[in-house]
Amino acid sequence: MSFSAIMKYTYKSILFILITFYFLNAFGQNSKHNKEIIQYFDSIYGADNLLINGRIFMYPNYRAKGNPFFFGKDLKLCDIYINNRKFSNLSVNYNIVEDKLIVVTQINNNNISVELNNNLIDSFYISHYIFIKITNQNTGYYSSNIANTFTSTKELLFTKKFITIKNLGYFENIYEGNYQLLRKYLKSFSDKVSQEHSHGIYTDQKTILYIYRNGQLIDVSNKKKYINTFRKYKKEIKKFLKENKIKYKDANNIELIKLMTFCEKFS
Repeated sequence: MSFSAIMKYTYKSILFILITFYFLNAFGQNSKHNKEIIQYFDSIYGADNLLINGRIFMYPNYRAKGNPFFFGKDLKLCDIYINNRKFSNLSVNYNIVEDKLIVVTQINNNNISVELNNNLIDSFYISHYIFIKITNQNTGYYSSNIANTFTSTKELLFTKKFITIKNLGYFENIYEGNYQLLRKYLKSFSDKVSQEHSHGIYTDQKTILYIYRNGQLIDVSNKKKYINTFRKYKKEIKKFLKENKIKYKDANNIELIKLMTFCEKFS
């Protein structure tokens, strides 16, 4: 290896260590809570699997523009539910590119980012958003009994349901009644380089709305698709949207809950 190549490699290594140190340091305040959940995972998988199975999280494409995380790379408080057991006040990031929760624990007195195993997580509550996990029809998923996600309580009760869907992972649970309204958060990474972005770029965060009905997820990402879900009642829904001054494209969760409550009578 040439001297210039060695220097380039050394520079990258030092830069990565500095970025990682800064990133992990922010997790330290809640390391006690985070350590508890890691110990729980290790009681199932064994501590060695943390290293052997590569569950240590390394920030991907850290020099790219943007980031892979839910509403940015700032750490967020989170409650995680595993087999009806609650782990509170964890400092986490939600990697929506890979659909993984990242939490920190201490190994040999060092803060280490750990990617949690999706198979064990039922749901989580992060920054006032409730997320449930959707798996395939053979295993089912857990959903909360909370219709209004803006309620003051965060205590979730779980009921197992089954679903057939191609896109698996975590969905925000906006509304739950006879129908269920879910939102999927998406980002992706492009390794195409340009003068401005020589190390690739993460796309902006986008979302897709779905209605869960009769074991299927129905794409309702725009007003036309939503109204077509209730074809017999198009006039009533259009009138409701107009009278309540709801612009479907820009509707917030409170407005969506109001709309779903209105559509309950069509079930």
